[in-house]
Amino acid sequence: MGKEISEAELAALSGITGIDKSIISKIRHFQILDTAACKKILIREEYLRYAGNGNIREKGILQLLSEKYHVSRSLVEQVVYNKDTNKQMYCKCCGTQVSKYKYKKNKGFCDICKSK
Repeated sequence: MGKEISEAELAALSGITGIDKSIISKIRHFQILDTAACKKILIREEYLRYAGNGNIREKGILQLLSEKYHVSRSLVEQVVYNKDTNKQMYCKCCGTQVSKYKYKKNKGFCDICKSK
């Protein structure tokens, strides 16, 4: 996702959140603003606005938003439809977090529990 947020996006974010634009600008200046989360908020709100009008088809809205925010269409779909691509996997025996690869490979167990 793009690293920078433009002034227009800051103004839109300010309108959505109710936080003054100058405060958001200061947070961005100190590099503590999560730009990815901000763009996701903007994408979701703009999608809802376009979908409420009913003038543009859904696929057209997704394409428009992906071009406007310079992100992939699949990312726009993830944001709009609340798809969770990185689901956490846990060992069936001890409950420790394992990667999806290890979970599938070991049939739900971590390496330690599998070796027991």
